[in-house]
Amino acid sequence: MGGAIAKQILRNFGIRIFAFTKSIGNFIDENDYSKIDLEKLLELREKSLVRAVNNEKSKLMKQLIEDV
Repeated sequence: MGGAIAKQILRNFGIRIFAFTKSIGNFIDENDYSKIDLEKLLELREKSLVRAVNNEKSKLMKQLIEDV
């Protein structure tokens, strides 16, 4: 709950927080997303069941979880 409140306060100052799954097991997304539009990253992340931005890595991560 505290994180959600902090997020709202920061948004009032034009600051947005973004997080995504970078790795699961040995599947690591090493791409640099710092120059990609935040809205595009949000769109990509929301399409992933594991909340990863990289579609190929997302599929591998999902498969790894299903195999456990």
